[in-house]
Amino acid sequence: MKWAKIVAVVILISLPLVISAIYRNSAQAIYRKLINYPDTITIATGPAGGLYRSLSENLAETIRAELGLDVRLVHTDGSFENLQRLGKGEADFALYQPGTLEVSHDYDSGLTTDVAFVAKLYSQPAHFITRSGTEIDSPADLRGKRVQLGLKNSGDYAMSLTILNHFGLDEEAVDAKHLGYSNVEEAFKNDKLDAAFITIGIQAPIFPKLFETGKCELRTIPFAEAIVTKNISLSPYEIPKGLYRMQPVVDPPQDVTTVSSGAQLLTRNDVHYELVREVTRLVMNENFLKRNQLGELYMGGRAYAQEKPEFPIHPGARGFYDPNFDIHIFESLDAIYSLVASVLIAVFLLVRALIRRQARNKEHQLDRHMKTLLEIERRQISLDSNLDKNDAETLQKLLDEVTYLRQVALRELAAHELNEDRAIDTFIQMCHALSSKISAKLSRQRLDQGFNQLTEAVKQAGTSSSKDSA
Repeated sequence: MKWAKIVAVVILISLPLVISAIYRNSAQAIYRKLINYPDTITIATGPAGGLYRSLSENLAETIRAELGLDVRLVHTDGSFENLQRLGKGEADFALYQPGTLEVSHDYDSGLTTDVAFVAKLYSQPAHFITRSGTEIDSPADLRGKRVQLGLKNSGDYAMSLTILNHFGLDEEAVDAKHLGYSNVEEAFKNDKLDAAFITIGIQAPIFPKLFETGKCELRTIPFAEAIVTKNISLSPYEIPKGLYRMQPVVDPPQDVTTVSSGAQLLTRNDVHYELVREVTRLVMNENFLKRNQLGELYMGGRAYAQEKPEFPIHPGARGFYDPNFDIHIFESLDAIYSLVASVLIAVFLLVRALIRRQARNKEHQLDRHMKTLLEIERRQISLDSNLDKNDAETLQKLLDEVTYLRQVALRELAAHELNEDRAIDTFIQMCHALSSKISAKLSRQRLDQGFNQLTEAVKQAGTSSSKDSA
């Protein structure tokens, strides 16, 4: 029992140190197991044929492989729906095109209070594509034309309205179409579209397919700098000549000036710090960047990843980007305080246990000595009560026992205890009193024995004198 308590106290003292050592030195895989990750995370993707969907699928595979988590994909129409799902807690991560919220007047902005930024992944230039043979040179020429604006819950739709509004048009001014990417190519082939706004990364497979039909032309968006000036989430962009096709003709045949928006990875504020940090690390991994052809992010690194966030940066992402900013710095301060407090409490408990143990031992020893002393007291009571009986030898033994008992007690007890503990002082006084009592009886016994011997000697002397007279 005694050793069990000591072991428990030692474990209590060591536990904070062990936890601290694990935090600093354990392998990443073991550390992740200590983190309370959710069993399943959800990623909102995007429409079929778009980069949002393929990139989200690749990210899900990477998370499964690297973090061992179950990842569920929810296919959506794009940025607007992704933002809704994040705000409602129906998704943990999603891709989003900045500026989408600004054109969605019917959106409940309160849902975005829990949305946080993770990383800008790539640029999404607005592709202004017209059907070959039309006399459309600018978005201003689109009045009454059949125009693909994108799915209503998508970033394409938001960008289309932004560009139309800059040129004095709105959705009602054109014959608006809201098609998925897979249907745009077919619509151009069948002459059912006059123009289309497609805002997507340049690595999307839809562009080579469109230009291979020979029925599409990529046009410059005039006044791109003015559009960017009025819309802080946009940036100027130039699509280089020959990007999408070199044979049998070059597409585009010259550099094309346009505007772009960044594809941003978002999350919720309540998603675990370490999970967001790990996902940010995976996204910034060189292999992930190469596999998904994220050239801008590969070249620009962390500075590019943090460009123009529409929402506050999640602490987990910030902790990855800036080594000097780490929420665990603050958590570590709490951990240090807890560690110090735990050690102090453990030391206090240990000292108190030792003091109590020492007190119990002292009480046990004193109690044992006191019982022995009382036993000697009991034994001496009946001695020296019979005048005809000689108890001197027994009394001497009892006196020796009291003396020995007092010597043992003095050896076991410290000097300050003798001075400060009233129980010990009482015990010593009782020893003295009993010694005096036994000594007194022993003296009487010896005195009586001396008188008896003297009386016997006188009698013998008188008897001898009578015999001599006779």
